[in-house]
Amino acid sequence: MGGGVDHHALLRAAPQTFAYAWQDSPVGLLAWLVQKFKEFTITAATPEQAIARDQILTNATLWWLTGTAGTSSWFMYDNTAFAWPKGQDRVPSGVYGGGPALIRRLAERHNTIIHWPEGNPGGHFVAMEVPQAHAADIRTFFGKLR
Repeated sequence: MGGGVDHHALLRAAPQTFAYAWQDSPVGLLAWLVQKFKEFTITAATPEQAIARDQILTNATLWWLTGTAGTSSWFMYDNTAFAWPKGQDRVPSGVYGGGPALIRRLAERHNTIIHWPEGNPGGHFVAMEVPQAHAADIRTFFGKLR
């Protein structure tokens, strides 16, 4: 992933500035999204090798036509830390990817994790990169709820 811009820092500082820019320019929005796809698509050398160009364009088009690109980053405004949700221990939870044992211990403090597989393929855009593997994992999670 190296060499990317810390987009969280940018969005924490000025989410509304980006929202105006993304809504004003579909080309600007597409450029931002393609850069994120390049940075976070880890299953192939280029995003187009893992995700069909039409799907990338459809994703950008839906965000632009519905005016929701900007609101997708509002939660980052003035937010400096990620935290696992708390108080969800009554609801069974599943996690797609593995992770360090420390993260799992933190997650299990306030959540009932019933599905935490190791070694799942895909990156940030897993549902678009490896949809069959992602769907199989969702089926496995819900199969445990029976």
